Amino acid sequence: MKIGLFADPHYATKKTACITRRPSLSFRKATEAVRAFRDAGVRFIVCLGDLIDSDFSRKQEEKNLAEIGELLVSSGIPCYCCMGNHDSFIFSKEAFAQISGLTAAPRSFSDENKLFILLDACYHSDGSAYSCKNTDWTDSFIPNEQVEWLKNTLQSSSAAEVTVFIHQNLDPTVEERHIIKNAAQIREILERDGRVKTVYQGHYHPGKTTVHNHIRYVTLKAMCEGDDNSYIIIDI
Repeated sequence: MKIGLFADPHYATKKTACITRRPSLSFRKATEAVRAFRDAGVRFIVCLGDLIDSDFSRKQEEKNLAEIGELLVSSGIPCYCCMGNHDSFIFSKEAFAQISGLTAAPRSFSDENKLFILLDACYHSDGSAYSCKNTDWTDSFIPNEQVEWLKNTLQSSSAAEVTVFIHQNLDPTVEERHIIKNAAQIREILERDGRVKTVYQGHYHPGKTTVHNHIRYVTLKAMCEGDDNSYIIIDI
């Protein structure tokens, strides 16, 4: 089964952000990625967060989200998104889903005896959800309710293999500010289950791959960085 993945387009009309980011190029890059996903016959697509970024007006931000959402939806391939801190800074989860047409985490589904879990760490460490203009990219957390949902989802599934997707980082080896505050708790749950092979993440723009306690953590390089494109097609 092939799956198309990309992370951190930060799509906006701004030509440059944070010195190295090229937000205005991300629509073209996403178009190239969707074309490659379609040609490869992927079963579904996952955006690992920060689909968009702040722009010059709310109207423009809504237009950007609608445009890139339509690009993904019109591919005819099921597409899911783990919202990132930039997405949450601009839109509520409900508005994001309504405008983009995308299915947002937390979510789980099974296919070919495999379980796929999309987690949402857009919460502060006190358990309160990110809200418009109230986010902190260095303070992410998976709240207790979602932790219990994760446990129940794993326990109720008879799938032979589990793959996890999330925006922020469970990998303990990336730069510390990018790591979810209760990452150790989540890793323990995944390790104890024994079927989790890989966790795919975004957020940490340079990208990184690590194996920790028999689970592979793949952090995708951000699509928005520089002029070159970045996406992957996996086969599991």
